[in-house]
Amino acid sequence: HNLKDVILLINSIDFNDAEDTHVVSQVYEDLLLRMGKEGGIAGEFYTPRPIVKLMVKIVDPKVGETVFDPFSGSCGFLVESYKHIMEKCD
Repeated sequence: HNLKDVILLINSIDFNDAEDTHVVSQVYEDLLLRMGKEGGIAGEFYTPRPIVKLMVKIVDPKVGETVFDPFSGSCGFLVESYKHIMEKCD
């Protein structure tokens, strides 16, 4: 892919859509993981998604509460908290 393709792809993402945002977050985390495995230093650290899900389940955020994601690199805590709350509302 060239730069134009990448820009068009990113431009097609609806950042107001929770599912699109989740996909972007997953891609970002996957890139960090790959860079780390290849011996490169990504300069970023992230909490693995299974740990994030466990922490969100334990905290059990509810509608109207504030969710604090202190580093929000991939917004994993915010995304998983949103999904958790939406599942509880269904």
